[in-house]
Amino acid sequence: MFGVDDEQMGVMLDPWYREFEDIAEDEPLSEGDEHWELLVYATNSEWLRDPDLDATANMTLSMDYPEMSDEEFLGVVYPAAVEMFEEKYGGEVDFLGYPEVPDEYL
Repeated sequence: MFGVDDEQMGVMLDPWYREFEDIAEDEPLSEGDEHWELLVYATNSEWLRDPDLDATANMTLSMDYPEMSDEEFLGVVYPAAVEMFEEKYGGEVDFLGYPEVPDEYL
């Protein structure tokens, strides 16, 4: 998968509320264009486990969810994506990571 052996592969889901066109330049999106994204990183599992390593993903997938409330994205869409990735990749990769959703959205 993606040029990395399955026993070394890691997949991480990352919910992200996008507010900037370019965060490095502090360039915000136009008002009303802010939206949720679900980022999926696939790379060497050690790179995902150790935040001090300066590494890039072999593959990054971004899915946009415009006009979706926090409650709908974090309470419905994101948990469904986590469940799908656990079923599909949980037993096949060395590391599957994702942040927990705060209780107020469940």
